[in-house]
Amino acid sequence: MTRDRVGILVLITLAAFGMLWARTFQVQVVEANVYEGKAENQSLRRVIWRPQRGSITDRHDRILAVDQSSSQRLTQPIKRNYPQGRLASQVLGFIGNEGKGLQGLEYYFEERLRGIEGWSYLTVDSRQRPLPGLDRKGMVPTPGFAVALTIDNDIQEIVENALQKGVKKLEADRASAIVVDPNTGEILAMAAYPNFDPNFPRQVKGNEVRNDAISLVYEPGSTFKLITACAALEEQSIDPMKLIDGEGGRLVLSNGEVIRDGKDYGQMNMYDAMAVSSNVAFAKIASTVGNEKFYRFVRSFGFGSPTSIDLPGEESGRLKLPHQWSGRTLITMAMGHEILVTPLQMAMAYSAVANGGELLMPRIIKEWRNQITGEVLETPEKRVIRRVVSQETAAMARSMMREVVIRGTGRNIRSQNLDFAGKTGTAEKFNVIENRYDRNSMTSSFIGMVPANNPRYVAVVLVDEPRTYTSGAYTAGPIFKEVLERIYAHPQASPLQYNLAHIAGIDSCLIFNYIGLTQKNARDSADLRGCKLKFAGSGTQVVSQQVLNQSSGEIKLTLGVPIYKSMPDLLGLPLRDAMEVLGGAKAYVKVSGKGWVAKQEPKPHENLNKNQMIHLTLREAS
Repeated sequence: MTRDRVGILVLITLAAFGMLWARTFQVQVVEANVYEGKAENQSLRRVIWRPQRGSITDRHDRILAVDQSSSQRLTQPIKRNYPQGRLASQVLGFIGNEGKGLQGLEYYFEERLRGIEGWSYLTVDSRQRPLPGLDRKGMVPTPGFAVALTIDNDIQEIVENALQKGVKKLEADRASAIVVDPNTGEILAMAAYPNFDPNFPRQVKGNEVRNDAISLVYEPGSTFKLITACAALEEQSIDPMKLIDGEGGRLVLSNGEVIRDGKDYGQMNMYDAMAVSSNVAFAKIASTVGNEKFYRFVRSFGFGSPTSIDLPGEESGRLKLPHQWSGRTLITMAMGHEILVTPLQMAMAYSAVANGGELLMPRIIKEWRNQITGEVLETPEKRVIRRVVSQETAAMARSMMREVVIRGTGRNIRSQNLDFAGKTGTAEKFNVIENRYDRNSMTSSFIGMVPANNPRYVAVVLVDEPRTYTSGAYTAGPIFKEVLERIYAHPQASPLQYNLAHIAGIDSCLIFNYIGLTQKNARDSADLRGCKLKFAGSGTQVVSQQVLNQSSGEIKLTLGVPIYKSMPDLLGLPLRDAMEVLGGAKAYVKVSGKGWVAKQEPKPHENLNKNQMIHLTLREAS
């Protein structure tokens, strides 16, 4: 090798070492921070932490849905538990594999219930295995809000058990029910059967997940006659005591179509017509109201619009505009046809009559709370949408529904202990394909309230396609009766003064309200309960009652001269009782003040003329 070649080789070697040193200096000194960051990033792993989902409880803080762990990695399986199983499943809904609500309240309040995700960094080795003690803090997950429902666990269970038994006995496709407090709008129970277990959402079959109380639309049939009666009473388009000709049970319309009753009911007033559910009489009653006014009343009661309850999937029903009506729509709708409603819409309409005339917004949420501290964050208040009828109209309508149970189509559900008022309904389903009503496909219902004179509960029961019986009186009616009697017999659910668990035969006689009944109906009610009655006075209607013997349960009933001839003594009565006594009066009533009747014009026992104005002055007890 020549000297020149050796020199070149030395120069190349020195240059290589120089470049290597320079690169080393750049990496270890100039870019040291960059490479340290890369090494650190390769040893850290970002972990997302799922927040604790808000719990769901009933109105008495009994758990309906809860997370089984306080927080989890986002990749870990969800552990949401529904400890009551199938109870209120259509209301609660369920969550999916990713932890998001897919049905019911879980879906509707997803943002409030889910909370805010947290994160942290774990130090890992070259194989991505966590190195203990080297974690780095990030952001702690924020739990979701807890929610307490207005649902009462005990009442919900009573309803669901009764529906299950009823569906099997009646060989029906489905059944649904709602129990509501008419004075607050709170939903105490809402159920449909068949239902499902939200712990196993993959096992849901068919429409088990559907909440029929808000999603099922149907023709209400004769239960809608209450709305017709209210419209006529409020408009004073017909005297409720005026006799209506039953037309031999067959009314021929101007277009040749025929409205039929099951039999000839002869001459009847509105109370009689409601009791026997006369189609002929209600066709005539609706005709006195007229299309435009009747439409406004139906709309005012909330039909044709959703109730805006805090649940997903609510239907609006269907209410045609007056210009879309045919020549017989008024008469047909008055009997509960050519209109589609939901069970919840009917529950709130009947609640308006029960509470004295105010349509309320239904409430399913009692309060929102801090999941950790339990602090109450939000309490939805009672909301009055509008007044739909006067207290006077509501009182008369309740009296009419009471007649249904005492002597009419609902008499088979009379209770020995409870004073029911309500209305039966049966309607054929409309076959859209064949464009006709199908007599072999029915919905049956009963809607009622208790106690009749001062309702604490309103309940709707709907049976879809029963096969053993079809009449609402023998399908939904018995389910209604079982539900309410079990509620009143339950030591926690029942109002104390009516608690049947503490009421023996004699006590049940003492709580029954006979005011407004005829002498015969009072005797029938007493015989049903095994109660002792003593009558005083003359006339055909009970105007007051008094306990004669607490131990024997004997009651004194005072009969009055028919109201349309003589003014009864109303002094000291609350307005609702006073209006029930005046239920048959051929007169108008004007009320001022609040509380109990302190003054009345005409005075007790004075003559009362037809269409005379009655003035009642109320005062609160001092």
